[in-house]
Amino acid sequence: MNKQLTVLLVGALLSVTTQAQTQIHKCVDAEGNIEYTDSPCPEPKPVEAEPAKSKDKPEQPVPSEFVWERKPVRFARSVDEIESCKDEYRDQIDAIEAEIIAGYSPDDGPEYKARLLKLTSAMRDCEYG
Repeated sequence: MNKQLTVLLVGALLSVTTQAQTQIHKCVDAEGNIEYTDSPCPEPKPVEAEPAKSKDKPEQPVPSEFVWERKPVRFARSVDEIESCKDEYRDQIDAIEAEIIAGYSPDDGPEYKARLLKLTSAMRDCEYG
């Protein structure tokens, strides 16, 4: 009886293993969803290409907020021109310093500061006058 039971079990196991060998196919449908099936995937449908844009159409004007204003290009000066320019402003700054030494009062501070800032800013611009 043991032998019959063993043969029966082996037969049952063999039938289960043959079913386990069934192929599973991973298919993707038109919307991109993945499906698993035991039958082969259907052939994909050919996708029609979009018609090419006509070159006969006039281009739309670019909105004004996307148009950049062209500014003139400033060219660097020569070393001699730069030094001459800076010397001129340094002389004016030295004159203000002499005024401060001669008779400075705290009330004159904002005026001196404004004049010095203007001259130092102009001196920085000497390179691209």
